[in-house]
Amino acid sequence: MRKIAQCLYGSHLYGTQTIDSDIDYKGLFMPETKDILLGRMPRTSDRQEGKIDSQWHSLHHFVQLACQGQTMAIEMLYSNLVEVHDEYIWDGLIFKSRAFSIKEYESVYWLCPRSGFEVFSKGRTTCEN
Repeated sequence: MRKIAQCLYGSHLYGTQTIDSDIDYKGLFMPETKDILLGRMPRTSDRQEGKIDSQWHSLHHFVQLACQGQTMAIEMLYSNLVEVHDEYIWDGLIFKSRAFSIKEYESVYWLCPRSGFEVFSKGRTTCEN
C-alpha cells in the first residue's frame, strides 16, 4: 500500500480528546498497480493497534467521497493535522479541493472526476459520468 497522506481524526482533530481517548487516523493510499489493472482495487483498509485506530481510503474512493460531500473527505482536505507521504498527489488534491467546496448562497459546487462541476444543494449531490 503506497501511502499518500494521513490525518489525525476524531476527538484529536476537534480538540475534544481526554486522557482515555483513542487516537484515530484517516488515511489515503494508492492501490497497487496490479490491483488497478485487474480491477480489484480495495476501497478501504482498517487497522487497529492498541489505542490507535486507522482507516485508509484508496484514492479513487476518497475522490468519490469528496464528490458526495462526505464530511471525512472534506475535513481531511482542510485539516492542518495532515502528514503527507506523496506531495505530488496530495498537492493536486489540495489544489482541486477549492473546487470540491466553494460555498455560495447555501449551495456548494463539487468537482466530479469525469463530469466537471455539479451542484450540491441542501443535502443533494449529483456526480454523473
